[in-house]
Amino acid sequence: MVEIMVSAIPAATCERSFKMQTHDHPHIPRTDPDKTVPVAMFLDRKLLRCLMLDAVGARLVAEFRQHGIDSILLKGRSIVDRLYDGKVVNRSYRDVDLLVDPRQYADAEAILTDLGFVDLMAGARSGERSLHASTWRRVSDRATVDLHVTLAGCDAPAVRVWSLLRQHSRRSTIGTTEVAVLDDVALACHLAMHAGRTGLKDTKPLGDLRRGLQLLGDDTMRMAAALARQLGAMPTFVAGLRLVSEASSLAAEFGSGVRVPAELAVRALTEVRGTGTLNALRSVPAWRRPLFVVQRLFPSRAMLRRSMPLAARGSRWLVVCYLLRPVWMAAQLPAAVRAWRRAARSWAR
Repeated sequence: MVEIMVSAIPAATCERSFKMQTHDHPHIPRTDPDKTVPVAMFLDRKLLRCLMLDAVGARLVAEFRQHGIDSILLKGRSIVDRLYDGKVVNRSYRDVDLLVDPRQYADAEAILTDLGFVDLMAGARSGERSLHASTWRRVSDRATVDLHVTLAGCDAPAVRVWSLLRQHSRRSTIGTTEVAVLDDVALACHLAMHAGRTGLKDTKPLGDLRRGLQLLGDDTMRMAAALARQLGAMPTFVAGLRLVSEASSLAAEFGSGVRVPAELAVRALTEVRGTGTLNALRSVPAWRRPLFVVQRLFPSRAMLRRSMPLAARGSRWLVVCYLLRPVWMAAQLPAAVRAWRRAARSWAR
């Protein structure tokens, strides 16, 4: 038995050391079992970070459970285990995505705060915050957690979404901690929805969807479509399927009679910066658009730091970014308008 000392994981994050048998672990070569092996010799940064995130996720699930809060692990380790044979080398991840009962969301936020996490959008205006999740980060280990109150793209009330996904969950484990993850039907539904929301600009969800189509099969996708209808997420579900050639027949089958809004088509089909702002502007009443434009040009500090990372380097850089942002957005506008029009028309035919 070789003990791997994962020094990047603080004691507050993981209550036990990681012990692995080198002859059983696919990423660690055989060696003398009496020697301690430096982790840096065999684990690259992505793998090490995923191990750390697994420990963070397990700790959070255990803490939530101790306080009577149920949670579901949406992605990360659960996708790797189901679609990639449990091998992080085939599919890494950068955060922990947990869905909790919306009625217990404030309690979950309090626990994250107690564990040293900070809401990255604290101080943001209400219109700048995501409606489906909040992102939290801990300074000590840079661990990032997306705490979900619902899934993006669902029109059903958050409590209804939680109830349906709770019914479509199964038990898995991270180390010795039992966690709830999505069953195959809900996983297939989520894969398509996530691909539809992130679109062509993010290849990882598209790869996950292709892998899911291959392993889960058409019958599971048909049950996933039924779940998407219950979630009020058929446009997002169909949008995801339309993006991969392997799902063309399923997209045609499920997409009959489903209208994909122009805003969703733009999200899915264009990688041009600025189209998101045009989407948001289109959804705002005409009388509020002047205020909306001003707030986009000069957002809150929290929003500016998220959209322009240079602003997080200090007060001087924050001022520089405020001065540059109007110029930066104006430069994006012509290409964004052209891309928005092309994408909006492409699925409207």
